[in-house]
Amino acid sequence: LALGMFLFFGAHNVLQEAIMKVPGFSYGVMLGYMEVLGVTTCSFLERKFIAKEKGRVAPMSSYPLLTLCLLVSSGMSNMSLNYINFPTKVVFRSCKLLPTMLMATIINKKVFLSSEYLSAIAVCSGLILFTAADWQLTPSFNPFGLILVSLSVCADAVLPNVQEKLFNQGSSRLEVTLYTNIYTLGAMTITTLASGDLVGMVQHAMR
Repeated sequence: LALGMFLFFGAHNVLQEAIMKVPGFSYGVMLGYMEVLGVTTCSFLERKFIAKEKGRVAPMSSYPLLTLCLLVSSGMSNMSLNYINFPTKVVFRSCKLLPTMLMATIINKKVFLSSEYLSAIAVCSGLILFTAADWQLTPSFNPFGLILVSLSVCADAVLPNVQEKLFNQGSSRLEVTLYTNIYTLGAMTITTLASGDLVGMVQHAMR
């Protein structure tokens, strides 16, 4: 399973970078939209036909924060590709482990050892060095793009910790994943229709 995750995540990144290089394609936010649509569909099918779960444990009031975090994380991460290149995005998002640990301490009262922080720094440094060669060849420092990807990292640090809080209260992984993505999909549909990105992407795909 872990190997499959790495393989598919690698394929995801390669395809995402290739799409952003398509001439005339400037709808980075729609990459996030399609990801959320895919996760919503797959989690619904898994929950209904495999896990056979019904109902909901977490109250509806638990989901606005999760929806906001996923909306910011997915939307702004992919929107940033309109302003910065893929290696620059990867370098910034490789650092999310550290803020995630900080949020775990604040939200879930977790205590990490100094060795764990050192390990996290080592992992982040290794990921950054891995992408450094491509990044140095074609760095992109558009300030607005860097702000977007930084906000995305902050939201991504909060998201799993709030989810873990719901898990500890009895909600299943599939329940939290499904409802978070359903609400995020609704919000993204409204915002991308309003911005014209949804219609623009469809028109671009039909050329």
